[in-house]
Amino acid sequence: MSKQTLNGQVINNCTDSGAANIKINFKTLSKKTAKPTLETITDNNGYFTFPDVDIINSKDYTYALYIPTISGIAANKPELTRFDGTTMHFYHDQAGTFFKPRVTPGFYQLRFVCTTTLTSTFDTLKLFLSQPIFHKNVPDVPYEFSSGAISTQSLMVSGGGDGYPMGKYIIKIIKCIAGNYSTSYDSIYLKSADTKTYSIHW
Repeated sequence: MSKQTLNGQVINNCTDSGAANIKINFKTLSKKTAKPTLETITDNNGYFTFPDVDIINSKDYTYALYIPTISGIAANKPELTRFDGTTMHFYHDQAGTFFKPRVTPGFYQLRFVCTTTLTSTFDTLKLFLSQPIFHKNVPDVPYEFSSGAISTQSLMVSGGGDGYPMGKYIIKIIKCIAGNYSTSYDSIYLKSADTKTYSIHW
């Protein structure tokens, strides 16, 4: 057995930067015995340290860095917003690694509001939102979502349970007014568990 210090940085999949104030646990796993779980919080840049942990030089033991997940199912307040954590397993001879576990925080709600009444019942708008940084890091998950044709004054996008990632979104707005289509672009930054309103000028 030896005393070692574990170091690393939790990376946010949505920003490619360190994730601050993330709870992370260190676990020792063995069929023979159970060790108490250690816990720490990342600093403002996502860095963490577990000093003087017991590492046993045997393949009978494995170790894990564990960041809890929040499902976000039926989330009715920002602190229950979906958060995808992770678990990193390693052996004693990998304890000197600089660990970089990755997480995906979500935003809570984004509301789109038309500032004026639609001209007629035939006028519609359609919204497309994309998060390119998240798509780069997690390419197998759809990174763009659309609203479908909207003919009402507002639309709520609930990210709390649906798991829409935080970060900088590119907004594509397609309007149809009296049969004429126009396209415009904008962007919005949504923080973890954030709630924002975006106004659309008809």
